[in-house]
Amino acid sequence: MSVLCAGCDGRLDIVLVVEASDNIRNERFPRVFDLLSSVVEQFDVAADKTRFGALIYSQTALVQFNLRDYSTKQDVLTAVRRLRFLGGRTRVANALRLMVSSRAILQVILHFYIALGPDRLRRGAE
Repeated sequence: MSVLCAGCDGRLDIVLVVEASDNIRNERFPRVFDLLSSVVEQFDVAADKTRFGALIYSQTALVQFNLRDYSTKQDVLTAVRRLRFLGGRTRVANALRLMVSSRAILQVILHFYIALGPDRLRRGAE
């Protein structure tokens, strides 16, 4: 990955925040793996380079792995494939509370979800 900012020391902490509610639907959840994997592939994963953490949320938010849990790209990719669909309502506030309560100072938080299609949005507006 190219340098993200001038003056950075090359270390980066990234937390993947993944919606796993009924908005996503279980049958579409595997697409999330492809998206997350493509992001992880772009970085040099190591304790002294880029570290990844992940949490998933729906009605509740759950830490899936912490920044210190994996130090190789392959381990992070394997952990991403282990994420499970939760179902239920979407409560973004619970994910935010979990991040804040961890007191981690993060450089990058990536929030992933599959956008609703126009038909679904139209039905919700009626």
